Amino acid sequence: MNGVSVQTTGLYLYLQPLGFGCSLSSGSQFPPRQYHYVNFTTNWSDAQRYCREHYTDLATFESMDDVNMLKSNFSSDTWAWIGLEDPPESWKWNMGNDTNSWRWSVTGETSKTGYESWAQTEPNNEHGHENCVFTSPSGQWLDASCEITKGFVCFNDCCYSLIHVLENVSANRQNIILCVITQVSSLITDSSGSWIGLFREPWRWTDGSQSSFRNWRENSPNNAGGEQFCIVEDTQRHVWDDDGCDKQYVFICHQGEISHECFLFIDYYHVDQPKTWTDAQKYCREKYTDLLSIESNDDLRLMNSVSVPTTWSWIGLHDDPKSWKGVMGKDENSWRWSATGETSENGFQNWAPTEPNNFGSNQHCVRISPEGEWIDRRCTERLQFVCYNGEIFFFVCF
Repeated sequence: MNGVSVQTTGLYLYLQPLGFGCSLSSGSQFPPRQYHYVNFTTNWSDAQRYCREHYTDLATFESMDDVNMLKSNFSSDTWAWIGLEDPPESWKWNMGNDTNSWRWSVTGETSKTGYESWAQTEPNNEHGHENCVFTSPSGQWLDASCEITKGFVCFNDCCYSLIHVLENVSANRQNIILCVITQVSSLITDSSGSWIGLFREPWRWTDGSQSSFRNWRENSPNNAGGEQFCIVEDTQRHVWDDDGCDKQYVFICHQGEISHECFLFIDYYHVDQPKTWTDAQKYCREKYTDLLSIESNDDLRLMNSVSVPTTWSWIGLHDDPKSWKGVMGKDENSWRWSATGETSENGFQNWAPTEPNNFGSNQHCVRISPEGEWIDRRCTERLQFVCYNGEIFFFVCF
């Protein structure tokens, strides 16, 4: 390396939370989920409990790649519970606040007040596809298939106009809502009713997965009898159907899920050729990843465990100094890490006593002592430095 002595301090593997997250589609998981058929019959809730005790959860599927991994050990065609459900407590008896609850089109969010005006026996999700809502001329709500053709009611700045209408009405929120319904109902002349902005996305995975993948068999789901809120899988054809959650079936568990943290392999390199901070940064970026970043005591412990550095050395912290003393700061001129160009994510700092002090008004870069303490220095000083080389790998936790 052109006469430069570079000491490799060792390879370390540790969990490093990353701001951009680690979400991957199931088809790109490594290693992939493992699925397990459990060969005794029980209801859906007990199957869920068993899977959570012995594996990860009832089976979640994110693509046909997952489905194709299933290896049934049953010689005959049967049904097995999977982790998809549509619990009625989230939408049938109240507006709910779950992923499968009712949402307003204008916000995409669940109801803030819980107000509802359902007709008797509604909503009922008849035939398993009633995910949109219309209002009758009397102001009562009914769920229906979103594919039905109906008139509809739009609004524009309704709340501002209502302030004037309700000048002589009590400012009670329930009264205001009832008045809104009255105003809307007066617009509806079609006896078949008109669409309003209430809808829901039925079905949710018991492990919290956001997967929208579905593999329904023909004419499913159908909510036969109005009580089919859990999903079974045909163990031979691998298509899905809804059924009553109290039925007795074998079931499929899965083991392994995407971690919300990522494994980061890091190599530290102590370069003993003195350079200015800028030249050290350039060297590290050309040959490795960047100058060393330190965002936690864990980072310091890893570094100290291999005696890095053995003398005062540059790290990747630098500053355009105005709002910097005593705190890490969040302003554009606060201390920033070279590797990200950003201020500290968590405010971690390890300054030596009385540091940083910007002595002489020109100490805008940071060196680290063998004990791990930080001191600000002139960026033009020539010091040894510490680079790192990091590669991110995505793993599945078991």
